[in-house]
Amino acid sequence: MHAQLTDWLRPRLRQRIDVEQMAAACALSVRTLHRQLRQAAGLSPAQLLLRLRMEAACGLLERPGMTVKRAASQSGFGSEYNLRRAFAAQLGVVPSDYQARFG
Repeated sequence: MHAQLTDWLRPRLRQRIDVEQMAAACALSVRTLHRQLRQAAGLSPAQLLLRLRMEAACGLLERPGMTVKRAASQSGFGSEYNLRRAFAAQLGVVPSDYQARFG
């Protein structure tokens, strides 16, 4: 189920996605999705989505010529502000510092 949800989410990271859509994609109730994902991966559906978006953003920022604004849009964060908040909370750095180090 974890792999199925991950495979469904990856091409949709730029879209607004709610837990009801995730549950429907796995043919599960919201409650069952939460329970099974917690057991399989130790994550909530929202945490999994955030993790996948962070992975996508990091990969994008490592590309030459990529802007923080484009990385935010293409990874599903929507704005530089949202991306900066996520980076600060998850990695303890701002996207431009990450990009300077790994880009």
